[in-house]
Formats: sequence, C-alpha cells, structure tokens
Amino acid sequence: MVSNNENYEKLEEENEQRTILNIEVKEGVTIWNLLAISLVFSASGLATFFFNTSVVYLLRDERYFGITDISHANQVNSDVIFYSLLVSMCLSPLLG
Repeated sequence: MVSNNENYEKLEEENEQRTILNIEVKEGVTIWNLLAISLVFSASGLATFFFNTSVVYLLRDERYFGITDISHANQVNSDVIFYSLLVSMCLSPLLG
C-alpha cells in the first residue's frame, strides 16, 4: 500500500515547473523554441527596416514614381510607413 507521504512527493514532482533561462515553460519546449521566437522577431525587424529605407529610393526613381520634390517624397514616405505599421499592428494579434 502506498502511503500518503509518497503520494504527496509524487504530486510535488508533477507540479514542479520547468524553467529555461528563468522562464517557466511547458513540457516539450526547448531552448531552440525560445531562440526561434527572438530570431523571427529580429528577421521581421530587419525586413521592415530594409523596406522603410528602400521606399525613399523607389519614390525618387524616375522608372517607378519619379517624385522629385523632396518634401513631397518625405510626406509620401511617412504615409507609407505609418500605414504599414498600422496594418502590421492590426494583423499581428490575428496572425499570432
């Protein structure tokens, strides 16, 4: 027969939280899962940075938009960045 003390010890082992890098995680989560989260965030940040800086050159290029007035190009660039950030903030909670 199993004593109450042995049952209590088994319960404590089952309730023990698993931590990686001081973060409580579920069973089956590895350090690679946590690193993948930061890598995805970094990659999306780099892609956004590249997009934002290249828009200025696309707006000034004669083959694409041909905006020669610098203040107008800056206004269009600001609008593009504003709406792209707005769309990404709205879609991020939906896409996870």
